[in-house]
Amino acid sequence: FEACQSFDVRDALERISIPTFVIAGASDRLISPSDSQFIADSIPQATLTSIEAGHMVVVEKPQELSDMVHSFLDKH
Repeated sequence: FEACQSFDVRDALERISIPTFVIAGASDRLISPSDSQFIADSIPQATLTSIEAGHMVVVEKPQELSDMVHSFLDKH
């Protein structure tokens, strides 16, 4: 957990040059909505979406997440 807190890649986000899907859990207690927005705003081709889940979106809403990812990939 401590390693995660000291791992800062914010300055590198602007160098991501491919379409990027940022998925935020609306009830996530670890990553705030403002942090998710910052990530999406920092990546030039980012799309931000929120899903009614906590931090473990893939466990809490697997089908909804899968549908969203497939839709994003179909567009890109």
